[in-house]
Amino acid sequence: MNAILTFFLIISAAINVWLIGRAINPRKVSLHSSLIQGIKNVKELTTLRQYFQSVVIFKDSKALFGVSLPGTERKFILKYGGVITCGNDLENIQISENGGSNSVKMVLPRSKLLDIYADMKSVQVYDQSAGFFTTIELNDQNRELANNLDEVRQEAIQGDVLRYADENTRAFMKALAASLGLEAEVVFDDKNSEPKISIAAD
Repeated sequence: MNAILTFFLIISAAINVWLIGRAINPRKVSLHSSLIQGIKNVKELTTLRQYFQSVVIFKDSKALFGVSLPGTERKFILKYGGVITCGNDLENIQISENGGSNSVKMVLPRSKLLDIYADMKSVQVYDQSAGFFTTIELNDQNRELANNLDEVRQEAIQGDVLRYADENTRAFMKALAASLGLEAEVVFDDKNSEPKISIAAD
């Protein structure tokens, strides 16, 4: 995640926590309580935004008895860019004192893939052709792009993107706690984590 973006996330969240703490009770509210209220106000934390590029190669034809029929071939190559965002659901985060008033333990769900989408302005189509008896329609391109997006999602979950998001979450939470003078232990609960998806070989 961009370092400047991380900095502003930490500062804005810390200010949010501080303001909530003062609004509740400027004298009696504890830093621990302020931290809980501030984090629960966020509800969902986005810690990773990753750009990607992908290529779709499409080719088909009608066949009779296993033989491709002349004039029915269709093909195109589609290139596009998109964005993957990952983060954490903070509604069920658990925060408890951890051996002292200045130490807390945070238990939260592991990062999940929040969104994946294609930048339609980036879509480029190459080598498009159709036989005399066939046509290529926009629906064909949209279908293949949607199928490819699903493949990119599976590859992202199978890869390291969620681990990187977890690392960003841990760093953010520790920095947020430190901004209030607290030391945080961050633990991830695997119970509701994003399932790994097996990609079968062709």
